[in-house]
Amino acid sequence: VATGKLGRPYVCKMSSFVIGVDVGGTNTDAVILKGRQVISSCKKPTTLDPTEGIINAISGALDALKDFQPDYVRSRLSRVCIGTTHFVNAVVERRKDKLVPVAVIRLCGPASRAVPPFADFPADLNPLMKGRVYMVSGGVEYNGKHIAEIQAEELQEVVKDILECQPPLKNIVVSGVFSPLGDPDKNQERKVVNILKNNKHCQDFSFTMASWIGRLGLIERENAAILNESLKPLAAKTISAFKTALKGLKLNCQLYLTQNDGTLISVDEAMK
Repeated sequence: VATGKLGRPYVCKMSSFVIGVDVGGTNTDAVILKGRQVISSCKKPTTLDPTEGIINAISGALDALKDFQPDYVRSRLSRVCIGTTHFVNAVVERRKDKLVPVAVIRLCGPASRAVPPFADFPADLNPLMKGRVYMVSGGVEYNGKHIAEIQAEELQEVVKDILECQPPLKNIVVSGVFSPLGDPDKNQERKVVNILKNNKHCQDFSFTMASWIGRLGLIERENAAILNESLKPLAAKTISAFKTALKGLKLNCQLYLTQNDGTLISVDEAMK
């Protein structure tokens, strides 16, 4: 189910077509649907460059059409949905070339310091993702009251330390205790990200706010945000490859990725 503004689902007209692609470690499968009916499919070996495998699979599915011409399907194609194991595999295989170190800024004040970020990461994954850890002023109580207020001066010291890292750290997670609670417009994580973005030295930094990713549980939400931020460069490269494949096939339509729960997400949202 793809959703648009206000969470309303997109309605696909019965006269339009959808292409679904599953990029696996061994094979890449493509199907073409009209409504709920599969009208064509194709299986091709997955290639080292995923672009080639996707082009081969979709081209095969278009060539295998029986009741429609490929150009007719192209002209009435509403979206292409791609599912891939690239991101899971990068974590499971501990791929140093696909995972980047992350700096975590936890807004906690005196709270939660006994369990710092990365505390429960597997020993072989920790060195691939752990950049720096900063536990600074901030955080929210369970009732929405602030544990401590954000200190801009403290954040500037954090930036100074990050900039001195070698190799450079540019992927940042901001995680606050109970950050999903309270007024979203006064979210401390958002405030910290805005402060850092206004620093001229942070213009090319990438940020993930933990409150975007999960719910109240601090460690689970923080860990998910770390995974998200560590995989962002791989996501950018993979999505670029997918777009190149669609362009090569002359498919002018929306591109979506599948999520773990079976729903779809736009590539713009996936890059966040």
